[in-house]
Amino acid sequence: MPDKLPTLLLWMLLTAQAVAAPQSDELPAGEPAATGAASEAAGDPERAVDPAVEALLAEADEALVRGWLVAPTGSSAMHLYQQVLALDPDNAEARDGLAAVYQAALEAALLLARELDFEAAEDLLGRAEAIERSSDSFERARRRVRELREDYLAQAEQYARDLIQAGRLTEADDEITDLIAMGLPRERIRTLRQELSYARLYGRYQPGQVLRDPLDGDPDRLGPAVVVIPSGRFMMGSRDSERDRADHEGPRHRVVLDQGFALAA
Repeated sequence: MPDKLPTLLLWMLLTAQAVAAPQSDELPAGEPAATGAASEAAGDPERAVDPAVEALLAEADEALVRGWLVAPTGSSAMHLYQQVLALDPDNAEARDGLAAVYQAALEAALLLARELDFEAAEDLLGRAEAIERSSDSFERARRRVRELREDYLAQAEQYARDLIQAGRLTEADDEITDLIAMGLPRERIRTLRQELSYARLYGRYQPGQVLRDPLDGDPDRLGPAVVVIPSGRFMMGSRDSERDRADHEGPRHRVVLDQGFALAA
């Protein structure tokens, strides 16, 4: 996961999300304030400091500073704060730390989605969901990630079609392969594959061009002459206002040919 989050630490630095040890106004300058279990013990003389809790809090705070929100496993801020709560369920600092991890993870997921790393964004959201389920902020983040993903897929899908129309069929094939990897729905992939197949069959011919194919691959034995009818759409029939229009020339309607073909002449 860390290698999938190249923007995470930068985000935390830019937005000052790093957690530093709080400074008490009652302490002289330069004297460190007590944190975690130690500060709680200072306010409650009867409560003993748990060295394990204090150590885990220090590790968790450091992990949050480094940007290790949910990974690496066992060393992430999320995991360490959860360990603190397992030992001390009422620990306020650990609860606040988990809340900070949660919010930072949502923001980082949006950054990843904007950089088109949708797989990492969804993975990060899934890990954040383990902290808190069904919050409004989580649903907004997930919805936005999916909107960004769909926008990108739609643009890439249209680019593949543009390549097909331009006759750049090898590039179009590569683009479709990328769309498969990005998770474009199967039905939309199937449609693109069909369009590419039709372009390969008749794309190199001109509409109305007459051709004869070899029979069984023998160039000396040619099949019947056929006329290329390309895929496309047109309006069939004449307008009602056309001069000398016959009744059988209407009604005017659109005809769509999804697949090109050749018609015997």
